Amino acid sequence: MISFAPTDDQKLMIDASQKLAKTLAARIRDTEKSGLSEELRAAAQEMGLGVAHLPESAGGPGLGLVTAVLLE
Repeated sequence: MISFAPTDDQKLMIDASQKLAKTLAARIRDTEKSGLSEELRAAAQEMGLGVAHLPESAGGPGLGLVTAVLLE
């Protein structure tokens, strides 16, 4: 049977993504005017958010599609 319940690792990634989103929401006006700060850009890149769906063979983190969808 297939389970769609998030794994412990996925729960940690979701929590980290939510914290980043809250940080972005608090700075949304500044971000709209000046663009995304290097600090926030680096945090999102380190988390692999932009390429979460890509396999390792294509330069992504290889998290899999289910994890990528949960993070999106």
